[in-house]
Order: sequence, then C-alpha cells, then structure tokens
Amino acid sequence: MDELLILLLVAYLFFTKLIQNRFCRTDLLWLVPVASVLLTYASLLLNGSWVNSFYNISLQSLISFKFFILIPFFVEANKRKVTFDKILLVLFVFTVLGFLLNYFYPELFINEKTINFKDRDFRIVGFQFKPNDMAILCSLCFGYFVNFGRDKLGYKMSVTFSIIALLIVILSTSRTGLAICMIFLAYWLQAKNRFAFLAVIFFLPFAWLFEFEQMFFISETIRNIGEFSNIEQSNYIRFIMIYYSFIIAQDYFPFGSGAASFGTVLSANSEIYKNYGLSSLEFFDDFWGIFDSNLASLLGEYGFIFSALLYILSFKLVFALLDGHRVSKYFCLSLIIISILQPFYSYHVNSVNLILVLFCMKQAKDAKEIRNLKNSYEGVISS
Repeated sequence: MDELLILLLVAYLFFTKLIQNRFCRTDLLWLVPVASVLLTYASLLLNGSWVNSFYNISLQSLISFKFFILIPFFVEANKRKVTFDKILLVLFVFTVLGFLLNYFYPELFINEKTINFKDRDFRIVGFQFKPNDMAILCSLCFGYFVNFGRDKLGYKMSVTFSIIALLIVILSTSRTGLAICMIFLAYWLQAKNRFAFLAVIFFLPFAWLFEFEQMFFISETIRNIGEFSNIEQSNYIRFIMIYYSFIIAQDYFPFGSGAASFGTVLSANSEIYKNYGLSSLEFFDDFWGIFDSNLASLLGEYGFIFSALLYILSFKLVFALLDGHRVSKYFCLSLIIISILQPFYSYHVNSVNLILVLFCMKQAKDAKEIRNLKNSYEGVISS
C-alpha cells in the first residue's frame, strides 16, 4: 500500500515539475530504482539464469530505495518553508505517550501485565510496536535536541527532551538506538570542547554493565559475539545475512544476485537460499528477520560496487544538505550503524525518520547562520 502511495506522490511531483519546468539535481535520485532494475538484468544475463519476474524485480527495486525516492519530497517541502522541527516534536511527544502507556498498561500492547527489561519478548514497543523503531526515532531526536534544540526550544526544554529521549532508548534496550545516542553525544562533546565530560562517557558504559549485566542488550550482545566463530550454529540472523551477503557478492561479482533474490521482502523461495543451503533454516522457512540488515541485502543483491556507490551517494547528500557542517560526519556514521543493524533504505519508517531529522538539522543550521549574519550586519551598521 505504501509503495502505491509513493508511486502516486512521485507521479504528482514529477508532472508538477514537468509542467512548471523546475527540476533540480535531487530529482535524479528517482533513477536509483531504475539503475537497480538494469543491474539486476545485467546480473541475470551474466550468470545465465533468470530467477525472477520483471514485476518482482521492478517492485523490489521500488521498495529497496524508498530513502532516495523520498528525498526530493523533503527538498520540495523545504522550499515551501515547511517547519520540520514541529513535525518532529509532534512525533516525539506521540512516542513518549506510547512509551508511557506501554509501561503502565502493557496489556494493551503485549498482552502481559509486566514489563521485563531483561527479556526481549517483553520489551517496551510503544505505538510503533517495534522497540527498535521507537528507539531509533528517539535516538535521532536526542541527536537533534542535544546539538540543535537550544535555538528552537530553549535551553531547559532541549535538555529535558534530550534526557527523556535517552531514557526511552536505554529502557527500550535497543543497541542500535544506544549507539546512535553515543555518536551524537560524542559530536556534542567535540563541538563544545567539553573534555571534562569524557570521563563520564567512559565511566557510564562500565557502570551500566555492572548494574544491568543481565539486561537483554548486554547479554544478547555477548551471546551474539560468541557465535561469530561458528556461523553454522549461529542463531543471530543479522550475522548470518551479513556473512552470506559477502559470499554472494563475491560469487556474483560485480552486480550481485539481483533484486528480490536475497534479504528482501520479495525474495521468498529465492533460488539463492536453496543454492547456499539456507532455505532449510527456520529464519528463511518462516521468512522472519532476514531483512534486518540493510547492508546484507544490498551486498547480496547488488554487489560491492553498487552498494559502495549508494553509501557514497548517501554521504554526499548529507554533506550537501548540511553544507559540510561538522555534524555531517556523525550523521553519516549513524546512517551506517542503522543500515548495518536495521532495515533502512527499504524501510519507510527509518528512512522518513532519518530524513526528517536531517532536514530539521538543516533548517536549524540555516536559521542560525542567518541570525549570525544579521547580527554581524547590525554590528557593522551600529559601529
């Protein structure tokens, strides 16, 4: 359903721009799914086997690159002076409300009467109904509130929201969300030269380990690391997918196995799973968790070269939108973390949240530069 909506939006914006003759460079991002289809057929021709229909290949190409398809809409909205920070604030308040309701009335969410922070089956999920979706949004909000919120919300409000966002991430036990928070906190330390806080940053993880050593994201991480040496016995689906994605990218060099063949929503019953002995595994039989790593899906379906180009394109977009602001590097690092550990380019929730925060940072940065320029101009006039 969301793919149909995206197609209708693309058609509307395309024909609007065509009539008004005002295309811009970011509109070229709509060609990424087209490139995906072409690369898939190049791979199929090169390897001499046709494993999927044109419909599946085309639809999967549309699904896989929602991030790039959505960027032009945000660019257009930015030109029309849409205030993204207000939208983000509404989403954050909505998320906090969902978190509180889930905590106090868990039977409305997970049909249990207690929340157990040590058990992944009884984690807080909020209105997103996925702990990682809730946590990633809050971690991105944390990055915005800590580094850009003061100018828009005021000091007290930005600090309050930052603390709330961090607490939700911690209590969600999301490893991805916590990693993103640490990345943006590191940027804040560097930007503000608050080296006195470095001791706290080094101390907190150890204190957390000591106090919550049995909490899900600690115990699960330790267990996952222990499985790395024996892929055949591993139950960590992300590692399984990443491991085999490198093998497939090597075997199907340079174009990968093609769209809708590995780690994506339309790859059910793919010949690739059978060829590599994966179809008998529970994850692939139930079709559960196999698209949790966007990096694995990209490498397997499109190979090393196209995957690298997509990441480079993403980084250039971030740096271009933020005009090379110092936070750009940290934002790109967060993008990498999300894409390794979560569905990203293909998942509209993570894509929209990340783009929304990116444009919030852009607008905050631009507004601050205008204020500084205005103050400098007024200072020159008064002197």
